Amino acid sequence: MARILVTGGTGALGRDIVARLAQTSHTIRITSRQAKPTEAKMEWSQVDFETQTDFSDTLRDVDVIVHCMSNSMRSEKADVLGTQRFLADVRRTTIKNFIYISIVGADRIPYSYYQHKVMIEKAVQESGVPYSIVRAAQFHGFLDMLLNLTKNLWWLPILPLPMNWQFQTIDTREVAAYLMPFIDGSATGKIDNVAGPQVMHLGDMARAWQAAQGLHKPQVHLPIPGGMAQGFVKGENTAPDKAYGSITWADYLQETYGRASQATVTAHS
Repeated sequence: MARILVTGGTGALGRDIVARLAQTSHTIRITSRQAKPTEAKMEWSQVDFETQTDFSDTLRDVDVIVHCMSNSMRSEKADVLGTQRFLADVRRTTIKNFIYISIVGADRIPYSYYQHKVMIEKAVQESGVPYSIVRAAQFHGFLDMLLNLTKNLWWLPILPLPMNWQFQTIDTREVAAYLMPFIDGSATGKIDNVAGPQVMHLGDMARAWQAAQGLHKPQVHLPIPGGMAQGFVKGENTAPDKAYGSITWADYLQETYGRASQATVTAHS
C-alpha cells in the first residue's frame, strides 16, 4: 500500500483519479485550493500553487505524486512557477514516481498555455526526481464547455466555428484508468501520449452536440489565422496511434444530455 498525492484532486481529472484510487488499498491525499469538506474521507492539503512556497507538510510520507493541478487563467504563475517551487521540495523526498499530466501536441502548437506545459515538462525532466510524463488529449468535457460558450451568441442566427479543427477527445474516467499502471509501476523517465477512440472535425462534433440538445443553428466555417489555428487544423493535438478507451464523443453526449447523437468520424488512422 502506498500513499498517493493527487494535486488538483478536485478538478475534472483529479476527481476521477481519486475515484479510481478509492477502489484500491492505497492511501489518498489530495491538494486543493479549497478547504477540506466535512464529508471528505481522504487526506487533504489546502494548497495554492500560485503563492505557496513550502510544501513539506503536503509531501510528508508520500510515495507517488500525480500532478494534474492546472490553472489555465494563471498558468505561468500557478502552473510553471508553482510547480518549480513544488519540485524543489519534492527533490528532498524519496518519492518513487512523479507523474505529470500534460497535453498532446503541447510541443507542436504555439499557444502560451501549451508552451507553459512544455516548460513544466522540462522542469520535471531536469529536476532529478523519478518521473513519468503523460500527455492526454483534450477531454470530452472541455470541448463541451467550449461549445456551451457559443450559447452566449443566442442573438446570432448562425454558429460560426473553425469547423476543420481536429480533436481526439477522451473521457477523464478513461484517462484515470490509463494512469493506474503508472501509479502502481516504476517511473518511465519518458513522455507518453494518450487520446480518445476517435479523431473528429469540430464541425461534426458541434453538429452532434447541437443534436443532443435539440439545437438547430446552421454552422458556418470561421477561418482563424495563425500558427495555433493551423496546429489544430493539422491535428497536431491528436495521437491516432495512441487511441485508448471506448467512450466516444457521441457516448459522452448521450450520457450528458440524454439523447442519442450520431457523430461522424472524419479523420482516423
